[in-house]
Amino acid sequence: MNETDRSAMRFLLEGMDTEEVTAGMVSRALHLSPASGTALIDRLVARGLIAVENHPRDRRKKLVRPFDRNTDPDHVDPLTMRLRAIASGLSDDDARVVAAFLEDVLSTVADATTRSA
Repeated sequence: MNETDRSAMRFLLEGMDTEEVTAGMVSRALHLSPASGTALIDRLVARGLIAVENHPRDRRKKLVRPFDRNTDPDHVDPLTMRLRAIASGLSDDDARVVAAFLEDVLSTVADATTRSA
């Protein structure tokens, strides 16, 4: 699976106890265009990882559910599991410094991307 597929599976597995999840919700959570979201859902269906079902009350919507609800999200996405383990080893002060640094990096990249577009 690629990074986007793993992120989608983590989103579905971690959110499956909440309300219904639609393909649009997955796309928005992963910052994907509707077309990219559809391609992602199609890939996961083809691999037998998720099912797409009709919404019981709104025929315009489709619900997305993982086939195996007992799958550990950390097994689907070991990178995130490793990053969480690294983060858990930081003191509160160090975590704040790292978080501030990463927010600055993200903001700088977003600004550079916006200017070049």
